Amino acid sequence: MKETTEPEAQLIQKIVEEVSTRLNRTRALSIARYPVGLEYHIEKINPFLGIGVDDEVRMIGIYGEEGIGKSTIARAIFNLHCHRFEGGSFLAQVKACSGAEGHGLVKVQETLLCETLGLDSISLGNSYRGVSVIKQRLWSKKVLLVIDDVDDLDQLRQLAGGNEWFGPGSRIIITTRNKDLLQAHGVAIEHSCEVDRLNNFYSSLLFCWNTFRKLDPPEMFVELSQCIVEIVQGVPKRLITKGSSLYGKGAKEWGDVIMELWEASNGEGWDKILKIAIDGLEQLQRAILLVIAYVLNGKDKEEIMDILDISESLFNTGIEDLTSKSLICIQRNKIWVSESLRELAREILHAMSQIKFRLMCILRYLDDATDELEDDINSAARSLFKEIFKDSEGEEVEGEEDVISELTNETGLEEGIDDFAEDIESFIDEAFSFFS
Repeated sequence: MKETTEPEAQLIQKIVEEVSTRLNRTRALSIARYPVGLEYHIEKINPFLGIGVDDEVRMIGIYGEEGIGKSTIARAIFNLHCHRFEGGSFLAQVKACSGAEGHGLVKVQETLLCETLGLDSISLGNSYRGVSVIKQRLWSKKVLLVIDDVDDLDQLRQLAGGNEWFGPGSRIIITTRNKDLLQAHGVAIEHSCEVDRLNNFYSSLLFCWNTFRKLDPPEMFVELSQCIVEIVQGVPKRLITKGSSLYGKGAKEWGDVIMELWEASNGEGWDKILKIAIDGLEQLQRAILLVIAYVLNGKDKEEIMDILDISESLFNTGIEDLTSKSLICIQRNKIWVSESLRELAREILHAMSQIKFRLMCILRYLDDATDELEDDINSAARSLFKEIFKDSEGEEVEGEEDVISELTNETGLEEGIDDFAEDIESFIDEAFSFFS
């Protein structure tokens, strides 16, 4: 028999690998429609696999919270490396499949053997026999095995009880929410990897692809998209689910989803989310929202427009934009703002106009407010609206002189309030601390 030379051996090996690759492509697993951030996770986990180290069997643990993308990452890794092994099996959703409705672990064992050995079918009868058959048939075979979504140690013991079950070079990848389960099964800490949440950039990208089928949201949905991304906080499954549910939907559906997410998260981080939405508003909308939120909440639209002394067209422009972003709600012609947003508006206004806002707080909370005091509240609101409607340096916003000119000239009122504030500053401090 002719001796195989080194170049020929390398060529044969290359042909074998190519054929194996083509065969494995036919059983490639579905990954994700928009695999955002997947490459980062693969690069992070790949070193744990030790691909090319064929003198050992290694178990690798991938753990993290629900919906973080453990299964998706495992499928991607399986597709990437399965051609390097003599056999491979991806056991999906083991927790669900091993229950009574999934016909128990014996069915999972049968799937493992059929996929790694290339069998059409096999009947094991019970899981105890399954353990014996797996060890007998795979002890010398280099396999890539993924045991997905495990929640019980017995599942691991009956599917991959030890390294000696498999041939040298084999890799067993286990995904679970429970890090302790991996350690209990003997998975080395240095071979275990936690899946992190997506950062804000990848979260926004994943949400936009699922919601708008493109990289960036339309202008009118920028703030709302940021709100949802902030609430979800980098969990891919939630971003995909909520994003897909909002595809082609209008402002009302967006508002419903935001409130649903907020309630589910017990309001955690909601102030930050609202702040992002407010900061993203144009000057006119921001001024209208802040003044309504704390001073004029629940008042009639026409009454608010009259108090602010702004034209109907400009007022409606601002109100329509705020409504589309679900920042205000109009019921029976009255404008309402949520309690969370009102509290945040109070903080923003206090930082912007401390003395005048303190006076407004005192007037706002007086239970026996007379008509005269109500007029003072409205005048203060109008004055504050004018003040907000300027840039950070106190200059009128460029290009909006026509809007400013429509506001009532409250210079005398402002000077009067400032003079009054200076005279009773000590009283303000005491009263404000009481009403805060």
